[in-house]
Amino acid sequence: MVVKDIIHQKFEEKCSSHDIRSEVINKLVLDTIREVSGKLSNKHFDMMLKDFETEQTALEKSIEQTKDTLRDFEEDSIRTDKFIDKIIANG
Repeated sequence: MVVKDIIHQKFEEKCSSHDIRSEVINKLVLDTIREVSGKLSNKHFDMMLKDFETEQTALEKSIEQTKDTLRDFEEDSIRTDKFIDKIIANG
């Protein structure tokens, strides 16, 4: 499961445990962003948007690196298990 999926699942669970629909939270967040962005200058908003996009790109790269690391770990674990099985079989 990807980190993003885990976070989403935890968010959904937390909302459910408090009888809150996640759609309501998402709408409130979007409404707040729209309200705040209307009070910002275009230049400031563009700077914030660029920062957000940079952070999203970094997050996506980090997620891919984590997936690769987990995949490598799983492959190493499988090879280790096979090695141990051979040792036990020949032991």
